[in-house]
Amino acid sequence: MAAKGSDQPKRNHSEVSNDSINDSTSIKLQLETMELTLTGLREELKQMLKKDDIENLITNTVSKIISEMEKRNEEFLTKIQQNIQTELENKLLKITEHSIKEKTNELADQIKCLQFENETLKENQAKLLKEHKTALENVNDRINSNTRLSEENSKRSNHNEQYSRKNNIKVMDVKEEPNESITTLSIKVTTLFQDQNIEIKPEQIVAIHRIPTKKGQIRPVLIKLRNNDDKSTVMRKRKEMKQSGHRLVDDVTALNTGLMSRLQLHKDIESTWFFNGSVFAKTKREDRIKFDLYDNIDTVIKEYTTNRYNRTVSCARDVEFQGCLASVTVYYVFAWKLPFRDVDEPTSVPDEPTSAPDEPTSVPDEPTREADKFPRRRRGRLVPSRRGFQSMPM
Repeated sequence: MAAKGSDQPKRNHSEVSNDSINDSTSIKLQLETMELTLTGLREELKQMLKKDDIENLITNTVSKIISEMEKRNEEFLTKIQQNIQTELENKLLKITEHSIKEKTNELADQIKCLQFENETLKENQAKLLKEHKTALENVNDRINSNTRLSEENSKRSNHNEQYSRKNNIKVMDVKEEPNESITTLSIKVTTLFQDQNIEIKPEQIVAIHRIPTKKGQIRPVLIKLRNNDDKSTVMRKRKEMKQSGHRLVDDVTALNTGLMSRLQLHKDIESTWFFNGSVFAKTKREDRIKFDLYDNIDTVIKEYTTNRYNRTVSCARDVEFQGCLASVTVYYVFAWKLPFRDVDEPTSVPDEPTSAPDEPTSVPDEPTREADKFPRRRRGRLVPSRRGFQSMPM
Protein backbone atom coordinates (compact mmCIF):
# COMPACT_ATOMS: atom_id res chain seq x y z
CA MET A 1 0.00 0.00 0.00
CA ALA A 2 1.50 3.34 -1.06
CA ALA A 3 1.75 6.23 1.24
CA LYS A 4 -0.94 8.90 1.31
CA GLY A 5 1.31 11.60 0.15
CA SER A 6 2.69 9.69 -2.71
CA ASP A 7 -0.80 8.59 -4.07
CA GLN A 8 -2.56 11.97 -4.29
CA PRO A 9 -1.15 15.05 -5.90
CA LYS A 10 -0.90 18.24 -4.02
CA ARG A 11 -3.64 20.77 -4.63
CA ASN A 12 -3.53 24.39 -4.75
CA HIS A 13 -5.31 26.98 -2.73
CA SER A 14 -8.08 27.52 -5.19
CA GLU A 15 -8.92 23.92 -5.36
CA VAL A 16 -8.81 23.77 -1.67
CA SER A 17 -11.07 26.80 -1.40
CA ASN A 18 -13.44 25.38 -3.97
CA ASP A 19 -13.56 22.16 -2.12
CA SER A 20 -14.34 23.99 1.15
CA ILE A 21 -17.06 25.98 -0.56
CA ASN A 22 -18.53 22.85 -1.95
CA ASP A 23 -18.33 21.21 1.42
CA SER A 24 -20.03 24.11 3.15
CA THR A 25 -22.75 24.12 0.52
CA SER A 26 -23.36 20.46 0.98
CA ILE A 27 -23.35 20.92 4.74
CA LYS A 28 -25.79 23.74 4.43
CA LEU A 29 -28.04 21.63 2.27
CA GLN A 30 -27.78 18.83 4.71
CA LEU A 31 -28.63 21.20 7.56
CA GLU A 32 -31.64 22.51 5.71
CA THR A 33 -32.71 19.00 4.96
CA MET A 34 -32.27 18.08 8.61
CA GLU A 35 -34.17 21.20 9.66
CA LEU A 36 -37.04 20.27 7.40
CA THR A 37 -36.93 16.75 8.69
CA LEU A 38 -36.95 18.00 12.27
CA THR A 39 -39.81 20.32 11.49
CA GLY A 40 -41.77 17.41 10.07
CA LEU A 41 -40.84 15.33 13.02
CA ARG A 42 -41.90 18.14 15.31
CA GLU A 43 -45.24 18.34 13.59
CA GLU A 44 -45.62 14.61 13.71
CA LEU A 45 -44.63 14.62 17.38
CA LYS A 46 -47.26 17.21 18.07
CA GLN A 47 -49.83 14.92 16.56
CA MET A 48 -48.54 11.89 18.55
CA LEU A 49 -49.75 10.94 22.14
CA LYS A 50 -48.05 12.18 25.19
CA LYS A 51 -46.62 9.94 27.88
CA ASP A 52 -49.54 10.37 30.27
CA ASP A 53 -51.95 9.62 27.53
CA ILE A 54 -49.99 6.58 26.65
CA GLU A 55 -49.94 5.49 30.25
CA ASN A 56 -53.65 6.12 30.56
CA LEU A 57 -54.24 4.31 27.32
CA ILE A 58 -52.13 1.43 28.46
CA THR A 59 -53.80 1.46 31.87
CA ASN A 60 -57.28 1.50 30.37
CA THR A 61 -56.36 -1.15 27.90
CA VAL A 62 -54.86 -3.34 30.57
CA SER A 63 -57.89 -2.69 32.81
CA LYS A 64 -60.28 -3.64 30.04
CA ILE A 65 -58.26 -6.71 29.29
CA ILE A 66 -58.14 -7.63 32.96
CA SER A 67 -61.88 -6.98 33.47
CA GLU A 68 -62.72 -8.97 30.38
CA MET A 69 -60.44 -11.74 31.55
CA GLU A 70 -62.04 -11.59 34.99
CA LYS A 71 -65.48 -11.69 33.44
CA ARG A 72 -64.49 -14.62 31.32
CA ASN A 73 -62.91 -16.24 34.33
CA GLU A 74 -66.06 -15.65 36.39
CA GLU A 75 -68.22 -17.13 33.68
CA PHE A 76 -65.85 -20.00 33.39
CA LEU A 77 -65.73 -20.45 37.14
CA THR A 78 -69.53 -20.19 37.30
CA LYS A 79 -69.88 -22.83 34.64
CA ILE A 80 -67.34 -24.99 36.40
CA GLN A 81 -69.13 -24.45 39.72
CA GLN A 82 -72.48 -25.29 38.18
CA ASN A 83 -71.06 -28.37 36.58
CA ILE A 84 -69.42 -29.42 39.82
CA GLN A 85 -72.62 -28.70 41.76
CA THR A 86 -74.68 -30.67 39.27
CA GLU A 87 -72.26 -33.56 39.42
CA LEU A 88 -72.22 -33.43 43.21
CA GLU A 89 -76.01 -33.27 43.35
CA ASN A 90 -76.28 -36.23 41.03
CA LYS A 91 -73.72 -38.16 43.02
CA LEU A 92 -75.39 -37.22 46.32
CA LEU A 93 -78.78 -38.12 44.89
CA LYS A 94 -77.49 -41.48 43.78
CA ILE A 95 -75.79 -42.05 47.12
CA THR A 96 -78.91 -40.91 48.99
CA GLU A 97 -81.19 -43.08 46.89
CA HIS A 98 -78.91 -46.02 47.41
CA SER A 99 -78.67 -45.44 51.16
CA ILE A 100 -82.43 -44.83 51.40
CA LYS A 101 -83.09 -48.00 49.49
CA GLU A 102 -80.78 -49.92 51.78
CA LYS A 103 -82.34 -48.37 54.87
CA THR A 104 -85.82 -49.00 53.48
CA ASN A 105 -85.00 -52.62 52.88
CA GLU A 106 -83.54 -52.89 56.37
CA LEU A 107 -86.60 -51.19 57.87
CA ALA A 108 -88.90 -53.42 55.84
CA ASP A 109 -87.10 -56.47 57.18
CA GLN A 110 -87.25 -55.07 60.70
CA ILE A 111 -90.96 -54.26 60.28
CA LYS A 112 -91.62 -57.81 59.14
CA CYS A 113 -89.73 -59.12 62.15
CA LEU A 114 -91.60 -56.74 64.45
CA GLN A 115 -94.93 -57.71 62.90
CA PHE A 116 -94.15 -61.36 63.44
CA GLU A 117 -93.08 -60.64 67.01
CA ASN A 118 -96.18 -58.48 67.50
CA GLU A 119 -98.45 -61.25 66.25
CA THR A 120 -96.69 -63.68 68.53
CA LEU A 121 -97.05 -61.28 71.45
CA LYS A 122 -100.73 -60.75 70.62
CA GLU A 123 -101.32 -64.48 70.60
CA ASN A 124 -99.44 -64.87 73.87
CA GLN A 125 -101.29 -61.89 75.31
CA ALA A 126 -104.63 -63.33 74.21
CA LYS A 127 -103.74 -66.64 75.83
CA LEU A 128 -102.58 -64.89 79.00
CA LEU A 129 -105.69 -62.70 79.06
CA LYS A 130 -107.88 -65.74 78.60
CA GLU A 131 -106.01 -67.58 81.35
CA HIS A 132 -106.11 -64.52 83.60
CA LYS A 133 -109.80 -63.99 82.83
CA THR A 134 -110.53 -67.60 83.64
CA ALA A 135 -108.43 -67.39 86.79
CA LEU A 136 -110.09 -64.09 87.72
CA GLU A 137 -113.53 -65.56 87.15
CA ASN A 138 -112.57 -68.53 89.29
CA VAL A 139 -111.25 -66.19 91.97
CA ASN A 140 -114.40 -64.05 91.75
CA ASP A 141 -116.53 -67.18 91.96
CA ARG A 142 -114.56 -68.31 94.97
CA ILE A 143 -114.80 -64.84 96.52
CA ASN A 144 -118.54 -64.70 95.85
CA SER A 145 -118.94 -68.23 97.15
CA ASN A 146 -116.85 -67.44 100.22
CA THR A 147 -118.76 -64.19 100.70
CA ARG A 148 -122.07 -66.01 100.38
CA LEU A 149 -120.91 -68.74 102.74
CA SER A 150 -119.55 -66.13 105.13
CA GLU A 151 -122.85 -64.24 105.05
CA GLU A 152 -124.81 -67.46 105.52
CA ASN A 153 -122.55 -68.50 108.38
CA SER A 154 -122.82 -65.04 109.86
CA LYS A 155 -126.61 -65.19 109.54
CA ARG A 156 -126.70 -68.64 111.13
CA SER A 157 -124.35 -67.57 113.87
CA ASN A 158 -126.42 -64.45 114.49
CA HIS A 159 -129.61 -66.51 114.43
CA ASN A 160 -128.17 -69.03 116.88
CA GLU A 161 -126.91 -66.26 119.11
CA GLN A 162 -130.24 -64.49 118.96
CA TYR A 163 -132.05 -67.77 119.60
CA SER A 164 -129.89 -68.36 122.66
CA ARG A 165 -131.02 -64.93 123.90
CA LYS A 166 -134.73 -65.46 123.26
CA ASN A 167 -135.46 -65.80 127.00
CA ASN A 168 -133.29 -62.82 127.96
CA ILE A 169 -134.57 -59.44 129.11
CA LYS A 170 -132.63 -56.25 129.74
CA VAL A 171 -133.93 -54.03 132.54
CA MET A 172 -132.76 -50.45 132.12
CA ASP A 173 -132.26 -47.73 134.72
CA VAL A 174 -131.95 -50.02 137.76
CA LYS A 175 -129.93 -48.02 140.27
CA GLU A 176 -126.59 -49.65 141.06
CA GLU A 177 -125.48 -49.76 144.68
CA PRO A 178 -121.93 -50.16 145.97
CA ASN A 179 -120.87 -53.71 146.84
CA GLU A 180 -123.85 -55.06 144.94
CA SER A 181 -124.09 -58.86 144.74
CA ILE A 182 -126.08 -61.22 142.56
CA THR A 183 -128.42 -62.02 145.47
CA THR A 184 -129.20 -58.41 146.29
CA LEU A 185 -129.62 -57.62 142.59
CA SER A 186 -132.01 -60.55 142.15
CA ILE A 187 -134.07 -59.45 145.16
CA LYS A 188 -134.18 -55.86 143.88
CA VAL A 189 -135.36 -56.89 140.40
CA THR A 190 -137.92 -59.34 141.82
CA THR A 191 -139.27 -56.57 144.04
CA LEU A 192 -139.57 -54.26 141.02
CA PHE A 193 -141.54 -56.94 139.20
CA GLN A 194 -143.81 -57.56 142.17
CA ASP A 195 -144.55 -53.83 142.42
CA GLN A 196 -146.02 -54.07 138.91
CA ASN A 197 -147.92 -57.31 139.68
CA ILE A 198 -145.45 -59.48 137.77
CA GLU A 199 -145.25 -62.85 139.46
CA ILE A 200 -141.67 -64.01 138.92
CA LYS A 201 -140.14 -66.29 141.48
CA PRO A 202 -136.38 -66.49 142.06
CA GLU A 203 -136.27 -70.06 140.77
CA GLN A 204 -137.67 -68.82 137.42
CA ILE A 205 -134.53 -66.69 136.93
CA VAL A 206 -131.73 -68.77 135.45
CA ALA A 207 -129.10 -66.02 135.55
CA ILE A 208 -128.92 -62.32 136.37
CA HIS A 209 -126.06 -59.84 136.16
CA ARG A 210 -125.17 -56.39 134.92
CA ILE A 211 -123.62 -55.81 131.48
CA PRO A 212 -121.19 -53.05 130.43
CA THR A 213 -122.43 -49.80 128.92
CA LYS A 214 -121.12 -46.33 128.13
CA LYS A 215 -119.12 -44.53 130.77
CA GLY A 216 -121.27 -42.46 133.13
CA GLN A 217 -124.48 -44.44 132.49
CA ILE A 218 -126.22 -47.00 134.69
CA ARG A 219 -125.35 -50.52 133.65
CA PRO A 220 -128.39 -52.51 132.45
CA VAL A 221 -129.44 -55.70 134.22
CA LEU A 222 -129.54 -58.79 132.01
CA ILE A 223 -131.99 -61.48 133.12
CA LYS A 224 -132.15 -64.97 131.64
CA LEU A 225 -135.52 -66.55 132.40
CA ARG A 226 -136.39 -70.22 132.45
CA ASN A 227 -138.59 -70.26 129.35
CA ASN A 228 -140.30 -68.00 126.85
CA ASP A 229 -143.60 -68.02 128.74
CA ASP A 230 -141.92 -66.37 131.71
CA LYS A 231 -140.45 -63.77 129.38
CA SER A 232 -143.86 -63.10 127.82
CA THR A 233 -145.32 -62.66 131.30
CA VAL A 234 -142.75 -59.98 132.08
CA MET A 235 -142.89 -58.25 128.67
CA ARG A 236 -146.68 -57.85 128.92
CA LYS A 237 -146.02 -55.32 131.67
CA ARG A 238 -143.58 -53.33 129.59
CA LYS A 239 -145.73 -50.21 129.60
CA GLU A 240 -146.20 -50.26 133.38
CA MET A 241 -142.48 -50.81 133.93
CA LYS A 242 -141.67 -47.89 131.65
CA GLN A 243 -144.05 -45.62 133.54
CA SER A 244 -142.31 -46.59 136.77
CA GLY A 245 -138.94 -45.59 135.29
CA HIS A 246 -137.56 -48.97 134.27
CA ARG A 247 -137.59 -49.91 130.60
CA LEU A 248 -137.75 -53.53 129.46
CA VAL A 249 -135.97 -54.33 126.18
CA ASP A 250 -135.07 -57.49 124.30
CA ASP A 251 -131.51 -58.76 124.38
CA VAL A 252 -130.60 -58.08 120.74
CA THR A 253 -127.31 -59.19 119.17
CA ALA A 254 -124.76 -56.65 117.94
CA LEU A 255 -125.46 -57.50 114.27
CA ASN A 256 -129.20 -57.00 114.67
CA THR A 257 -128.56 -53.76 116.55
CA GLY A 258 -126.39 -52.56 113.67
CA LEU A 259 -129.11 -53.51 111.18
CA MET A 260 -131.66 -51.50 113.13
CA SER A 261 -129.32 -48.51 113.25
CA ARG A 262 -128.78 -48.77 109.48
CA LEU A 263 -132.52 -48.90 108.89
CA GLN A 264 -133.16 -45.87 111.11
CA LEU A 265 -130.71 -43.82 109.04
CA HIS A 266 -132.46 -44.64 105.74
CA LYS A 267 -134.58 -41.88 104.20
CA ASP A 268 -137.58 -44.14 103.45
CA ILE A 269 -137.78 -45.79 106.89
CA GLU A 270 -140.02 -44.29 109.56
CA SER A 271 -139.47 -46.71 112.47
CA THR A 272 -137.84 -50.05 113.33
CA TRP A 273 -138.45 -52.71 115.95
CA PHE A 274 -137.37 -56.17 117.01
CA PHE A 275 -139.84 -59.03 117.36
CA ASN A 276 -139.43 -62.78 117.82
CA GLY A 277 -135.79 -62.85 116.73
CA SER A 278 -136.25 -60.71 113.59
CA VAL A 279 -135.89 -57.03 112.64
CA PHE A 280 -138.84 -55.19 111.11
CA ALA A 281 -139.23 -51.69 109.71
CA LYS A 282 -142.13 -49.45 108.80
CA THR A 283 -141.72 -47.34 105.67
CA LYS A 284 -143.19 -43.90 105.13
CA ARG A 285 -145.82 -45.54 102.90
CA GLU A 286 -147.04 -47.59 105.89
CA ASP A 287 -145.44 -50.83 104.66
CA ARG A 288 -144.19 -53.26 107.30
CA ILE A 289 -141.20 -55.17 105.93
CA LYS A 290 -138.90 -57.75 107.45
CA PHE A 291 -135.17 -57.21 106.88
CA ASP A 292 -132.17 -59.50 107.18
CA LEU A 293 -128.55 -58.68 107.98
CA TYR A 294 -127.09 -58.18 104.49
CA ASP A 295 -130.18 -56.95 102.67
CA ASN A 296 -130.03 -53.95 100.37
CA ILE A 297 -132.68 -51.70 101.85
CA ASP A 298 -133.67 -50.00 98.58
CA THR A 299 -133.85 -53.33 96.74
CA VAL A 300 -135.98 -54.96 99.44
CA ILE A 301 -138.41 -52.03 99.50
CA LYS A 302 -138.66 -52.02 95.70
CA GLU A 303 -139.22 -55.78 95.51
CA TYR A 304 -141.84 -55.61 98.27
CA THR A 305 -143.69 -52.80 96.45
CA THR A 306 -143.56 -54.66 93.13
CA ASN A 307 -144.78 -57.92 94.65
CA ARG A 308 -147.59 -56.14 96.46
CA TYR A 309 -148.64 -54.42 93.23
CA ASN A 310 -148.61 -57.75 91.35
CA ARG A 311 -150.64 -59.39 94.11
CA THR A 312 -153.14 -56.53 94.01
CA VAL A 313 -153.51 -56.79 90.23
CA SER A 314 -153.89 -60.56 90.42
CA CYS A 315 -156.50 -60.32 93.18
CA ALA A 316 -158.41 -57.64 91.27
CA ARG A 317 -158.47 -59.81 88.14
CA ASP A 318 -159.57 -62.85 90.12
CA VAL A 319 -162.37 -60.89 91.79
CA GLU A 320 -163.49 -59.43 88.46
CA PHE A 321 -163.46 -62.83 86.78
CA GLN A 322 -165.40 -64.44 89.63
CA GLY A 323 -167.93 -61.60 89.58
CA CYS A 324 -168.47 -61.93 85.83
CA LEU A 325 -168.85 -65.69 86.15
CA ALA A 326 -171.41 -65.26 88.92
CA SER A 327 -173.35 -62.70 86.85
CA VAL A 328 -173.54 -65.01 83.84
CA THR A 329 -174.65 -67.92 86.03
CA VAL A 330 -177.42 -65.90 87.67
CA TYR A 331 -178.52 -64.54 84.29
CA TYR A 332 -179.09 -67.98 82.82
CA VAL A 333 -180.82 -69.21 85.97
CA PHE A 334 -183.29 -66.34 85.93
CA ALA A 335 -183.77 -66.51 82.16
CA TRP A 336 -185.16 -70.04 82.37
CA LYS A 337 -187.62 -69.09 85.12
CA LEU A 338 -189.03 -65.84 83.57
CA PRO A 339 -192.23 -66.06 81.45
CA PHE A 340 -192.07 -65.34 77.73
CA ARG A 341 -192.87 -61.74 76.74
CA ASP A 342 -193.43 -60.14 73.39
CA VAL A 343 -190.86 -57.76 72.04
CA ASP A 344 -193.32 -54.86 71.92
CA GLU A 345 -194.55 -55.45 75.46
CA PRO A 346 -193.29 -52.71 77.78
CA THR A 347 -191.13 -53.82 80.60
CA SER A 348 -192.55 -53.82 84.07
CA VAL A 349 -189.31 -52.81 85.66
CA PRO A 350 -187.76 -49.54 84.35
CA ASP A 351 -184.08 -49.15 83.70
CA GLU A 352 -182.30 -47.93 86.77
CA PRO A 353 -178.83 -46.44 87.15
CA THR A 354 -175.97 -48.78 87.83
CA SER A 355 -174.67 -46.68 90.71
CA ALA A 356 -176.30 -44.76 93.51
CA PRO A 357 -176.52 -40.99 92.85
CA ASP A 358 -175.67 -40.00 96.40
CA GLU A 359 -172.55 -42.15 96.59
CA PRO A 360 -169.30 -40.13 96.31
CA THR A 361 -167.05 -41.18 93.46
CA SER A 362 -163.75 -40.33 95.12
CA VAL A 363 -162.31 -38.97 98.31
CA PRO A 364 -159.87 -36.15 97.46
CA ASP A 365 -158.37 -35.89 100.94
CA GLU A 366 -157.04 -39.47 101.08
CA PRO A 367 -153.88 -40.40 99.17
CA THR A 368 -154.31 -42.75 96.24
CA ARG A 369 -153.11 -46.26 96.98
CA GLU A 370 -151.95 -48.93 94.54
CA ALA A 371 -155.08 -51.03 95.10
CA ASP A 372 -157.36 -48.00 94.39
CA LYS A 373 -156.07 -47.80 90.81
CA PHE A 374 -158.20 -50.84 89.90
CA PRO A 375 -162.03 -50.69 89.78
CA ARG A 376 -163.90 -52.55 92.47
CA ARG A 377 -166.93 -54.65 91.64
CA ARG A 378 -170.08 -53.06 93.04
CA ARG A 379 -172.33 -55.43 94.95
CA GLY A 380 -175.98 -55.60 93.87
CA ARG A 381 -178.77 -57.75 92.53
CA LEU A 382 -179.65 -58.60 88.94
CA VAL A 383 -182.88 -57.09 87.52
CA PRO A 384 -184.42 -58.17 84.17
CA SER A 385 -184.97 -55.46 81.54
CA ARG A 386 -185.30 -55.09 77.78
CA ARG A 387 -181.51 -55.09 77.48
CA GLY A 388 -181.15 -58.13 79.70
CA PHE A 389 -180.15 -58.34 83.33
CA GLN A 390 -178.66 -55.24 84.99
CA SER A 391 -177.12 -54.82 88.42
CA MET A 392 -179.10 -52.89 91.00
CA PRO A 393 -177.36 -51.49 94.10
CA MET A 394 -178.42 -53.16 97.31
